[in-house]
Amino acid sequence: MLKSCFCVAAILSVLLLAGISGYSQQFATPSSSSIFDLARPSLTRFTNTDGLPVNGVTAIERDSRGFIWFGTQDGGAVFNGHEFKVVNMPDRIISNSIRDIFISGDDTVWFATDGGGVHALKGGDWVTYNKKSGLGSDQTRAVLETIENDRSKILWVGRRDGLSRFAGGKWENFDDKTGLPDKRVRSLLEVVGDDGKSAVWVGTYGGVVVWNGKEKKVYNNENGLPGKVIFDMMQVNDESGGKTIWVATEKGPASFKNGKWTSYSEVSPALSGAARSLGATQRVDGTTTLWFGLDPGGLAFLEKGKWRFVTDKEGLPNTSVFAISETGTKDGSIWMANLGAGVTRLERSGWRTIDDSNGLENTIVFGVSESVDSSGIRSHWVATYGGGLSRFSSDGVRTFTQSNGLPSDFVQALYTKKDGDFERLYVGTEKGFGFMNNGRFKSIVMPEGNGRNEIWKITEATGEGEKGFWVGTNGGLVWVSPDHDVTRIDPSMEVVSVRDVLETKNPNGGVDLWVGSYQKGLLHRSNGKWRSYTTVDGLPTNRVYSVAEIKSGDSHQIWAATGGGIAFMDLEKDDGKFEAVSSEASSILPSDRTYKVFQDRKDRIYVTTNRGVARIVPNSSGDVRSYASYIFTTKDGLPNDECVSGASYVDSKGMVWIGTVGGAAVLDVENEYDDTDAEPLFLEQVLIGGESRDLSKNPVIDYEDNEVVFEYVMPAGFRESATRYRTQLVGLDDTPTAWTTEHRREFSYIPGGDFVFKVWAMDAAGNQSGPLEVEFRVLAPWWQRWWAILLFVLAVALVVGTIAYMVSRYRYKRMLEIERVRTRIATDLHDDVGASLSKISILSEVLAHGENDFEEEDRKSLFSIAETSRDVVGSMSDMVWAINPQRDNFRDAVQRMRGFAGEVFNAKGIDYEFDVPEDEKAFPLGVDLRRQLYLVFKESVNNAAKHSGCEKVKIELKRENGELFLRVADNGTGFESNGDGSGNGLRNMTSRAEAVGGSLDIDSKPGEGTTVTLRMPGG
Repeated sequence: MLKSCFCVAAILSVLLLAGISGYSQQFATPSSSSIFDLARPSLTRFTNTDGLPVNGVTAIERDSRGFIWFGTQDGGAVFNGHEFKVVNMPDRIISNSIRDIFISGDDTVWFATDGGGVHALKGGDWVTYNKKSGLGSDQTRAVLETIENDRSKILWVGRRDGLSRFAGGKWENFDDKTGLPDKRVRSLLEVVGDDGKSAVWVGTYGGVVVWNGKEKKVYNNENGLPGKVIFDMMQVNDESGGKTIWVATEKGPASFKNGKWTSYSEVSPALSGAARSLGATQRVDGTTTLWFGLDPGGLAFLEKGKWRFVTDKEGLPNTSVFAISETGTKDGSIWMANLGAGVTRLERSGWRTIDDSNGLENTIVFGVSESVDSSGIRSHWVATYGGGLSRFSSDGVRTFTQSNGLPSDFVQALYTKKDGDFERLYVGTEKGFGFMNNGRFKSIVMPEGNGRNEIWKITEATGEGEKGFWVGTNGGLVWVSPDHDVTRIDPSMEVVSVRDVLETKNPNGGVDLWVGSYQKGLLHRSNGKWRSYTTVDGLPTNRVYSVAEIKSGDSHQIWAATGGGIAFMDLEKDDGKFEAVSSEASSILPSDRTYKVFQDRKDRIYVTTNRGVARIVPNSSGDVRSYASYIFTTKDGLPNDECVSGASYVDSKGMVWIGTVGGAAVLDVENEYDDTDAEPLFLEQVLIGGESRDLSKNPVIDYEDNEVVFEYVMPAGFRESATRYRTQLVGLDDTPTAWTTEHRREFSYIPGGDFVFKVWAMDAAGNQSGPLEVEFRVLAPWWQRWWAILLFVLAVALVVGTIAYMVSRYRYKRMLEIERVRTRIATDLHDDVGASLSKISILSEVLAHGENDFEEEDRKSLFSIAETSRDVVGSMSDMVWAINPQRDNFRDAVQRMRGFAGEVFNAKGIDYEFDVPEDEKAFPLGVDLRRQLYLVFKESVNNAAKHSGCEKVKIELKRENGELFLRVADNGTGFESNGDGSGNGLRNMTSRAEAVGGSLDIDSKPGEGTTVTLRMPGG
């Protein structure tokens, strides 16, 4: 129940399309001269499925933060702009039924309950007044708080059986025996007179009692009121500067000014029935709107002296409106409670809808246009897909079909052409092309050919040369002369399904033609030559639904709406390339299925899609991706998010029309308010360990309870789904988070330290609020304190040192054991196996040289045995050397390699040079590295001595960058090296190098010698 003048915002702009200043009489009056008046307003409904306790809502009030409080038959609820939170009464078992809500100047929320007395809620604390504390009874109906001159507060409570007044800590109770015309009190209001003095008006079932502290005066149906049952009262400031009191009675609303009552039953029968609730809003331009909840009758409002009505025909759930409150937006929107149907928000800046409830035969709308006939009557035309063509004018609504000469009831294109003193309507259908002539449609014969009677676009040629029409058909582009009897088709366009046609001026002053096709991209004719733009030239797809010339400041662009997003090309650059923008790459689009691009009178760009309408606001950069955008959906009043290809229009009043599969949507952009002020941002609560905590009073959090949840909100009375938030926990987050709709942030664990939680908010218009900051400290756990950390470090150091010592000792013992085993193996091989092999070799040679009866073959075998034994002894010597732990150093490797080289090269008379830096001879070298190094070296030396025919060999061995580097180079005959390591010897050398993580390179050319380079980890 509204108790004072409310300041809200911009009103539903309902201008007469015939140019008459003012507003129409009713929303639903068929004879209205404005189709905008006939359109269904934007309504958003909330019920128990959205968070209300029940759908029986009895009271609505808005607090200073912008939160909306609701009283229901089973508890209260508060809407913070994102969600409803249930607020049960302290003694809900006794009574949870709320009859009235009053919010005092300090934001205390008062609840009048039916059987539980009154309850006050402030800062989470409750105070209850009931019969036990002196209240006349617990059956309360209304609450009011007034402030005396000495700043003392007086609480007034209207009861089912009287009136109670609480002052100075005492209750006074009144009934019909002490001055009330009826003991049943339904409403209370503080009225401030022109002299600045206040009085309390008490609405009863027997009239109004005015109590100024000294005397009581009664108003009822005997002295001017239409009825005597008073449901609601309010006082408003007139635009003239005066004050008017309004009351809602069982026989309609009435106003009181200058000592005189005025009723309004003669305006409409709806105003003679019960008026249950009252409200007032004020839009940004100062226009005041008065709202009246009727039962029945729906919603009535009075604005600039004109009455209008909204009923179930315009979308209300029913015609019983029991409570009204402002929303806080600047367009004058309101909340209302309908009997048993939850709450409804009427959004006056939203889209309005024309659908079957207004007379459309089909709600799939393919086009909107307007015209003025020879009688001066302005009409709006709505083309539907299967329901013909509907005309809305001051004469009412009329639908034209095939019976009126339409080629088909499936109307796909409209165009209005100025023809003398009137405008002629042209129509394209799926089966032909025609125009309105004396109330009937006359067909225009199209050229023969498949698809040429399926019309998708009609536009007038406005450039130089012959006048006429461009008609886009499913079978090509057709030219129609002004006389309608000469038609021709451009031969180059015969097989193109045309969806849109646009003429533009080129830099030379000529006219360019742009054609959007369904399969072949965007076609452009300039200076008589055609060029096609396809995906090769930057279009997202070759399916082009719409093409538009977009001008904004110095920017001059061509935009194309395609099945894969929008694409634009800067005509000033003339580089022949389009840039694509998709919903995935940019947030300015809700979907990649884009149907139509156009601009309104404020140069804002609209893109219709299958998921709503994007309104894009250009900036000076010319970079489309950086443009601001808002996405309109059904939440903003669209009848359906699925728009229809080509169905858009900006009418003579600047209103924007969009065709959807659920009807035609209209937005009065001329009367939208500029929203440049962000609402305040509030921290609703901080939950620590699941319990609410005021960190401003206690900013220290114990480590055991550091599961922290921050809940924050920026209330919005409209388009709250577009509100975004971002946060940063300074001390943990390096940068703020991305913008998100989530209005809470949860931390499952926060380490010890000092932190600042920051939150920012941004509304649908891009206005930002914040940051809101909360400082707090999380105590470190005892094991993270300095003394605990020191103890931990010492303990860990002791444990680690002990373990390291034990591991070192163990490894040392193991190394000793392995060395002993290696020494024993080397000794056994040398002493036992080596001696035995030497003995075999000697005996074999003795037998071979002795005087005996051996055959020559047997002697050769004995020599072979001796030779093999000596070879094995040599190989075994290498093995013994390799596994001997006493040789695990670079010096021994060098000595053995030098010895082997001397033995081989001296025997062959080959001059050699062995270069080893002196300071590189004494470092450890593991057994495997040492063995592979030696074997690769040995193979290289043997190859040089046996196969190269060289006279000189240079050997270089050193450490380089943590690697062992070996190079054996000869000046022999060389060979053709193909790098594949052909030959077993070369393959073995490569495998040995790779086995220890090294690499082998062999460089040889015929006549230029051979160089073998080995690199392996070591040193």
